[in-house]
Amino acid sequence: DPCAKAYNCISSLVSSSHAPMRSHIMMDGVNALPKLLSSSARSQTDGAILREILLETCAEIVTKHMLFDNDEVAGEGICHAVVVLMEAMEAAGEESFALSSRWRLAGKPIFE
Repeated sequence: DPCAKAYNCISSLVSSSHAPMRSHIMMDGVNALPKLLSSSARSQTDGAILREILLETCAEIVTKHMLFDNDEVAGEGICHAVVVLMEAMEAAGEESFALSSRWRLAGKPIFE
């Protein structure tokens, strides 16, 4: 299951008491998100799956769950969450979330 692999990719960095990113999350909160995403996306095992799922999910949230037929936006909280996640992916760096991938999997579907 791709979602389970993506979850494991992130949780392995933060879940256990000896996880490498745990202290960053505890101390920095949302500011640690770019580092966490970067480390997860560069994972040799499931990083590519994680990148795809995150980007496709952001596009799906915007195109299928946020915009109504009359162009009204549903839920500012949902919108804010997508923006925070997309900004964190950008801050994670080109090596982790290439602009071409962000455009192909999220930007283009949102703007089409």
